Amino acid sequence: MGNKNLVTHQIKPTAEKPIPFRVLSIEVYNQVHKEYSNHRHSFYELVFIEKGTGTHQVDFVDYRIAAPTLFCISPGQVHNFDRGNIERGVVIIFEKEFVYRETPDAAFLIRFAFLSNQMPDIRLDSQDENNFFACISIINGELKLERPDFETIRSALKIMLAGVLRSGRKELEKSMLAESQHKKTFFDFVWLIEEHYNKNHDVSFYADKLFLTAKHLNEMVRSATGETAIQTIHGRIVVEAKRLLFYSEHSIKEIADRLGFEDASYFSRFFTRHTGTSPSGFQKENPKSA
Repeated sequence: MGNKNLVTHQIKPTAEKPIPFRVLSIEVYNQVHKEYSNHRHSFYELVFIEKGTGTHQVDFVDYRIAAPTLFCISPGQVHNFDRGNIERGVVIIFEKEFVYRETPDAAFLIRFAFLSNQMPDIRLDSQDENNFFACISIINGELKLERPDFETIRSALKIMLAGVLRSGRKELEKSMLAESQHKKTFFDFVWLIEEHYNKNHDVSFYADKLFLTAKHLNEMVRSATGETAIQTIHGRIVVEAKRLLFYSEHSIKEIADRLGFEDASYFSRFFTRHTGTSPSGFQKENPKSA
């Protein structure tokens, strides 16, 4: 049995705030996180911490709060600030429907999800940090109006996100080993994984999408990160498996199916090999959180 009591926070429309978008004060944000330990969202979240201490746990990994820093959280991720303290900052939350109302640009938010999964804490470079707060100023100014222009708010959010993705990519590239072409291939590869990891686990599938041989893709990924292509694919599956085992009500058989495994026993062997514990053992080690 999964973590039935895990809270999923949502953006509820009101007469005053009909759009799925909010700017939250740190006071409100801290109060909510005092009431709830581990929880997840139906929305995307940007938490810019100007002053704070402690750690922020995201998907069972502790990240030190080294202000100024930005945390990116995507729908489904499990996080808590049990051992963290935010003294000054700003929080932006939004649903994907607000970013792209009519023709959702899946690639844009897939890149955000990849960033939040690989490295939820990033340090904006000076230009992107300036743009971030300029966009905050535009958004806050618009929200104070009797009739806000939601298109202006949406445009400012997109500019903000573009800067976040640019700084995030730079941060990730610092840890890579290869030339720019290999880095580009790696990013193309992991963005494809974000789209297809729950259906396709074979390196050959991704190599075909990238017009490469499986051997060549493996060499390029290894030269960029030191990992093999299959290790990168498996790493993403393990993260999602942990989330589902922790907070969902699905059985292990249902989780195996959702992640593209032929049967529960194969999934159990896979999970045990990569984590050192069985799916049921992982659930026992991570009890319910109200």
